[in-house]
Amino acid sequence: MELILISESKLKIMLTADDMENYSISNEYLSYEKKETRRVFEKLLDEAREKTGFNSTSDRIFIQVYPSKNGGCEVYVTLNCDEKENDGKIDKRTKDKSPNVRNKRENCLYSFENIDDAISACCILKRNGYRNESSFYSDKSDSATVRYYLLLQEEVVQNQQGRKRKSVSKSDLANEFGKRLSSKEWLLYIKERADVIVGKNAVDVIGALG
Repeated sequence: MELILISESKLKIMLTADDMENYSISNEYLSYEKKETRRVFEKLLDEAREKTGFNSTSDRIFIQVYPSKNGGCEVYVTLNCDEKENDGKIDKRTKDKSPNVRNKRENCLYSFENIDDAISACCILKRNGYRNESSFYSDKSDSATVRYYLLLQEEVVQNQQGRKRKSVSKSDLANEFGKRLSSKEWLLYIKERADVIVGKNAVDVIGALG
């Protein structure tokens, strides 16, 4: 079993076929409504808390499970889930939305050291159902270095007082392969200096290459 802390709110758990057998679970019968499955995930999350500091005890969670080619599976655990959708594998627990809040989209930018990491990020975003706008850029800052940038949109919840908090965002999955750039100056930089490779629907276009 491998535990990968993608961000403070997202954890990736990679289980091998042997792990699945040890826990007596299979991809065909994974359902959070089953007591046996809940017990397994509680054990996994307890171990994740001890080894990575990922604490899911105080938040509601969204669990996504995808079968691996080797007979194991990849599990994505996200805290503070506000949107409601179902991947058909693991049900999730959601918070009720308040009528005093609204969702809005904000840009977020990721940089990648090589094209393979950028393609991998687009593949996992595409596979997880990312549907917001996206665009892809390259920048050759010197003769030896080429960097790649993926501009995404994430959902943000804003209340009537203007306070914001991040909702569950599939864009977080890009953290596994690239680095998030928080400065607004970076957005201006790539729009002025970088070359546009895919201007629209970059996740779908590049994700199809993987």
